[in-house]
Amino acid sequence: MYGKFDNYFNKENKSFHNSIWIELIGFDKDAEDYGVEEYIKTIGFVPDSVSLHLTSINFVNTHKGMETEYVLPPYACSYGGHPQNDLRFRQDWTNYNLRSLISTLQGNGIKVFASFFDLVDENDDFCLKHPEILAKSTDSDSPEKGIMMIKRFADGSFYEDYLKNMLIKTVNDYGFDGVQLADGISCPRNAIWFADFSDDIIEQSGLNIPDGTDKIKYIQTEKRCEWINFYRNRWNSFLAKIINSLKHNGTLVAVNSAWTRDPVEALYRYGADYKFIDSLGVDYFIVEDVSSDLAILATEDNHGYKFSYDERKMLHYEFVANLMAINAHTKNMKITPLFMIWDNQEQWNVIHHAPTAMQRAAAANFSHFCVKDGNLSPVTDGPHFCLGDALTSDDWKFIRLSIDNAYVSDAIKTEGATFIWSNKKSERELELFIEKGLWHSAKWLANILRYGGAVHAVANIEDIENVSGDIAVANYSLLDNSEKAVIDGYNKGRVITVEYTNMPECKNILTPNAPGWPRPLKFGDVPFEYICNCVDIINKNANAKIIFEKEECNITEVVTGENSSVIFVENNEYYYSLPLVETKRKIKKIKIITKPDGYPLKYTENTFKVRVPGRGIDIAYIEYEKNL
Repeated sequence: MYGKFDNYFNKENKSFHNSIWIELIGFDKDAEDYGVEEYIKTIGFVPDSVSLHLTSINFVNTHKGMETEYVLPPYACSYGGHPQNDLRFRQDWTNYNLRSLISTLQGNGIKVFASFFDLVDENDDFCLKHPEILAKSTDSDSPEKGIMMIKRFADGSFYEDYLKNMLIKTVNDYGFDGVQLADGISCPRNAIWFADFSDDIIEQSGLNIPDGTDKIKYIQTEKRCEWINFYRNRWNSFLAKIINSLKHNGTLVAVNSAWTRDPVEALYRYGADYKFIDSLGVDYFIVEDVSSDLAILATEDNHGYKFSYDERKMLHYEFVANLMAINAHTKNMKITPLFMIWDNQEQWNVIHHAPTAMQRAAAANFSHFCVKDGNLSPVTDGPHFCLGDALTSDDWKFIRLSIDNAYVSDAIKTEGATFIWSNKKSERELELFIEKGLWHSAKWLANILRYGGAVHAVANIEDIENVSGDIAVANYSLLDNSEKAVIDGYNKGRVITVEYTNMPECKNILTPNAPGWPRPLKFGDVPFEYICNCVDIINKNANAKIIFEKEECNITEVVTGENSSVIFVENNEYYYSLPLVETKRKIKKIKIITKPDGYPLKYTENTFKVRVPGRGIDIAYIEYEKNL
């Protein structure tokens, strides 16, 4: 392991929020302090918070209070009740044990969140008593069964009102500092084109289905926009009720993103409205950046969808683009993306099966930036480690070093253009995506990044006064007149527009044919030559480029001083690549921090070559000759 140890993880760096998602099996019920001291020693730092993975919202639904001690259900003692991890078998935790663990963690300066999915066992007593609130998918064989948050009990009362009251009682009885609203609670688990079409939900929607009509097909083909708007407004109402109640209680709130879809696709697939969530005063938005593990998952893991090799390569850039878009779209929440390590229950393992991808994901999070209120900040406000149990001290040393190497403490700007985001335009992009498969802004950004475009910073159009240098604007024609005037008046660099509207109307063919979110949506065709031409125009003023074209690599240059930069060189292939990087400025000194000191680096005054590991990253610290 090579790099800048303690560059990020040090006592002086207080700008970020470091959190760990962990199951109870990660602690030891039988130890005097529940193994907390040993755990902190193993991970090598004191996290700002941990989120206890309690699996199911039924933990809240069936909370019995604290008057007597009782054993918690197996799913709360380990994710889904799995029997063991590498350190211990699942233990029978009691409600009193859990309350004491929370107190012990807090005594070590760690805030404690409770996290839940919508997932339930349909044979649990609560579900047998209330089957009417279970989600109904068009896929009857779906293995993921859960509660639909916006449904009503048989007596007509809303489940969310029951949940709100039980959630506050659970938080207060155990002494949790916060709640993480995770999958199926932060947004619907299934895409809204597959669930829920029950009579309850359709009645709430107010849609009138003609007699003798297939209700699902009718909604999917004739009422697409209305269905999206219903889910958007209804889920906003649900979240407002839950989050406002928690905030009034003094409870911190973290909310998972809609499977790391960008703001437009999140609305289309799930009715998830990130801007509204931001307005509720949410403390942390946990963006589910799963690019490092999704690319290695099997077809069965991906709901039956088999990614092509090119699609697997694209995933990294989609998630980077989506993370950038979410940053620009929201204003107040801290963005704390998942940092994927491993998951015993879900059976994926990045740290041992794809460690170079872990390093690359860390680098992407800290080498891409958002301009907000005049500040250039990484698109992450800190990692949410997933999951954090049963790892060795050496595992954690590698994890910490991945982030230490990625972090650039003195970033001034990125080479290339700044991508300009518009919230108002995104609404119009959604409409035209439905009508004709139009590429929306995040789709453009992902493709530009994928094919080497130097667009590693993003800014909302409201912050454009704090931007200098070239800017890139997607779908300029969809801006309203006031925003067009802002772009037209920009004079601190080139204005590069990327837009392709020559697409035939293809309404009603856009519904994905499987409920799983990994399945790509159907977009209109944009000529590859047009994308490449856009990339060439964007890169015209950038300092560095790859000139050895046989290897599929990309670069990001972060400027750190008048004569210094950090260049990240990433590899899209699964095998070694040896790109030749050319810089316009003359190189005075260079150090590849991810290589050993004895690494035979080949460089000239304007080029350097590095052997980049498969799906990995190398990081070059460069000092340039002074400009005359």
